[in-house]
Formats: sequence, C-alpha cells, structure tokens
Amino acid sequence: MMTSVDANGTTTSKTISLSQSAIDDLLSLGLGMPSEPVQQQQHQSTSLLDNPRGGHASDSWTPAGATTSDTSSLRGNPYLPKGNILFARRSKEIAKTKEKPVYTRYCNILPKIDRVKGIHPATPNKYTNCSRRSWDMQMRIWKKSLYLWAGDEPMEEHSIV
Repeated sequence: MMTSVDANGTTTSKTISLSQSAIDDLLSLGLGMPSEPVQQQQHQSTSLLDNPRGGHASDSWTPAGATTSDTSSLRGNPYLPKGNILFARRSKEIAKTKEKPVYTRYCNILPKIDRVKGIHPATPNKYTNCSRRSWDMQMRIWKKSLYLWAGDEPMEEHSIV
C-alpha cells in the first residue's frame, strides 16, 4: 500500500500490484524490490488482440502516478493527423475533387453499393497519419483512377493556345 499526501493535505492510498514478470524485470535491472508491499497478480491468458505487442496487458509500463489514458497521448496515435489545419486541408482537397464532373460521372457509372474494395477507386482516408508527399501521391492516384473509370482525360489547366 502506498500513501501520498497532496497539496490540500488529503491523504490517498493506492495498492501497487505487479505481475511476476514485472518483478523479475525489476530484479534483472538491478532495481531491487519496491519498498511498498506488492500484491502479485495471477497471469490471465490474453490473446494478441488484447495486447498487440505480445505479452500480457498487465506487463505494460506506465510512468509513476500516470494512468494509461495519460500516457496514450504521450505515444501519439499513428492513425490520426496532427492538427486541425492538416485535417481541414485534406478535407478541402477531397471536397474539391468530389465537386468535379468526373466524380459525378463516376458515381453515375458505378454506384457506391456496387463498388469493390481494391478494384474500384476509393477516397483516401483523411485520418491517416502520413507525410505530405505520401498524401499528395494518394490523391494523385485517386484522381487518375477516377478519370480511368469515367472514361475521360483530365483537362490541362495551363494549356498554351
């Protein structure tokens, strides 16, 4: 049991519980045993879906005094773009493409319900965390594939007459 006192003078008690593998890791690092009594947890079988990095969910390490929700922001999410500006820019690019006549023709030729993933053009995922160059390439491929399916060639915007 660990007891702490906050700035208001309120005392809180927490029970520290470590798995056997966490205790072994502490001993192998030469850190010794914690000074507070430790309750050992029984290992429960977990699948890789519960903890994709392997091992048990109880084996994950968090900084002292932090909860897992606090540390999730430290790691960063690889599936979300960083910042609202990036999200707005990507949304605007997708909206501009969907306003073009080629997208309307494509939707008339092939309704959304009839599309097959991997065969027909799919709108790039604007929530994906990727570089600017990668995003531009995804948009370029999507636009070219729309023109291929709609049976039209893209108009040259900067043609010299």
